[in-house]
Amino acid sequence: MKSKNLWIVCILASALCFLSGCGGGDDNESTGSNAGTTGTSSKKDFTPEMGSVSVAGVVQFEGSAPARKKLNINKDVAGCMAEHGKTPPLSETVIVNDNKTLRNVVVYVSKGLAKYSFKKVKKTEPVVFDQVGCVYVPHVQAVMVGQPIHVKSSDDLAHNVHWKSKKNGDKNISQSSAGAIDKTTFVAKREEIGTAVFQCDIHGWMNAFVPVFKHPFYATTGEDGKFSFDMKLPAGKYTLTAWHEKFGKKSVKVEVKDGEAKSVVFTYSAKP
Repeated sequence: MKSKNLWIVCILASALCFLSGCGGGDDNESTGSNAGTTGTSSKKDFTPEMGSVSVAGVVQFEGSAPARKKLNINKDVAGCMAEHGKTPPLSETVIVNDNKTLRNVVVYVSKGLAKYSFKKVKKTEPVVFDQVGCVYVPHVQAVMVGQPIHVKSSDDLAHNVHWKSKKNGDKNISQSSAGAIDKTTFVAKREEIGTAVFQCDIHGWMNAFVPVFKHPFYATTGEDGKFSFDMKLPAGKYTLTAWHEKFGKKSVKVEVKDGEAKSVVFTYSAKP
């Protein structure tokens, strides 16, 4: 009798689990889907016309700005220093602007977009990284999944362009003269934030970060510490996240209404 009752309880529990969507999970933009659905078949194709909310803001920095160290240029010194004069370039790991804002921070929507597919808003215009005076320019540049990534060289010396990533493979090419550009090798297929980089195995101080997103809602702070998304968001609830190569991630939750202009402030500090 007890076995029969236990069997009935198990059947009822399974039924309830099916109806309520057991399994949970967070709203992961790489793999998430709406509750009660599977795969991407239920996702709505996003088009720019759906967006009505502009999102912008600033990334502030509190405390004393860390001193930027000189890069240890110890190979091909004459060629590398031709662009810099007698003073070696400075590290770009932490750059605090004159207005106490932080440069090279990538701000993006980390939750709230799982119900959309972005096949109709893919970016086909290549992003370009240059190698100038044995330094990658820019130091941080985000891309969208599938967007071509060109790496060129303005230096009249050999470089080794080494793409290293956790989710998008490992590739390596050589460039031997100024004007060399790779147009086909580097295309990221999976979302990845903070673990995709370009490095030079010849000049070990050279690196650049390439955050990769499956949607177009991201931006990078510049000399004024400000950011703004190129495309408008639909009204709704979202989590916005800021990523910095040294200071890591910070997130805020926002709710936006149709036609709203949303301003968001992130603050990093010299102290943990």
